[in-house]
Amino acid sequence: MTSIEALFDADAIGADLLLQLPGLPEQRLEPFGSEQPVGLRSTAAPEKFAQAVYTFVPGLSGTRSNQSEAKAVPAGSEQGAGQICGGPDRIRSLVRENVRLAFLNSLLTRIGGHLEVPSILSGLSSVLADFSIKAQPSLILWERSGSEIARSEAFLPQGLGQRQRDILHELTQSGQDLMHRHLGHIQLRHFEDPNGPTTLFEALSTVTKPLESGGQVFGIFRLDASACSMAIMNQGLLSCLVQQLAQQIAGAMTVSRLQRLAEFDPLTGLPNRRQFDRRLAEELKRHQRQLRPLSAIMLDLDDFKVVNDSQGHQAGDALLRHMGRFIASCIRETDIAARYGGEEFAILLPDTDEGEAEVLALRLLTRNAETGVSFEADSPSGTFSLGIACLQPGEAPDGSTLIHRADLALYSAKQSGKNTSRRYSQL
Repeated sequence: MTSIEALFDADAIGADLLLQLPGLPEQRLEPFGSEQPVGLRSTAAPEKFAQAVYTFVPGLSGTRSNQSEAKAVPAGSEQGAGQICGGPDRIRSLVRENVRLAFLNSLLTRIGGHLEVPSILSGLSSVLADFSIKAQPSLILWERSGSEIARSEAFLPQGLGQRQRDILHELTQSGQDLMHRHLGHIQLRHFEDPNGPTTLFEALSTVTKPLESGGQVFGIFRLDASACSMAIMNQGLLSCLVQQLAQQIAGAMTVSRLQRLAEFDPLTGLPNRRQFDRRLAEELKRHQRQLRPLSAIMLDLDDFKVVNDSQGHQAGDALLRHMGRFIASCIRETDIAARYGGEEFAILLPDTDEGEAEVLALRLLTRNAETGVSFEADSPSGTFSLGIACLQPGEAPDGSTLIHRADLALYSAKQSGKNTSRRYSQL
């Protein structure tokens, strides 16, 4: 592990990096006095010190001590115990370039194998911690559909407390200022950060950078750091970090987009039939193992064909989009709603009996009556019918049985005049 800090001293020659090299007592190297060529000092034995520096900074070994070259100085000399000295520009550039390469290698190792943004950010946080850089990353990402923002996500470290709202607001504002448009609803996600809350940092400094890929800006990266750590990042590490991070996250977003296309309905934003069937199989196993009830609601839009025929398919699509948002806003986090096919939706309710499922069905009907979609006069309204079924604890048919029962209850609701619900147990 290589750790770095930065020292800025108006009396010293420029801004010199302090290094901690593995295997050295106290692991602290310092620039020594400006009366000598700028170099590095350690309390280690000169041979051990020289070996460590030569290993870390290729190009210093076997050179003479003058303004452009370096060598090891024996312990006990006036310059102190074990020193490497040489021209300021050469030593500084060699050290910084090797630090940059070490940082880049560690970064690629930690984030290169991840295809999920939270894992990438956790890997980045680990690299910062390894280099003793007290900094905390966060970012906001968006996907475009034509000229519009189709999807936005923010990724913040866990444990921010009251600072979370401020950081999210500032990230959102930075993104909107950059794109000159509203980012819409932003989904908030968290990741683990070994550095801990930035409230522990002294002299907090913040920088934001756009994330780009293929000439398109798709996000804003933010780094909160101590003043000292930010100085380190400004020694060429920040630009290196942003470039690699943008490439990795762009790849992760592509994978995520393909997964959504495979598992989510693009019109409503809800899971599709494929993902619903997978989740149904998972919940059925849990129902059998834990002996808990499992309910399902099948929802079908009333007179949807008439809406398409009288108002056009764009009106039908608008109704489906509305229903996707409407259903998602009414269910619990543990429930699973999906577009089952055409104008039919399915809702899976774990740990819910038939009576409790009916409460949700009535809530859907009531809220839709209050806020439903309005069409032109004398045209059908956006109503729907619902069928409810439940597998009792200990009952162990397959998932298709539960859906079939809910479908039978739905058919009964349609036959009863529509815009209502029916329970399978009452058929």
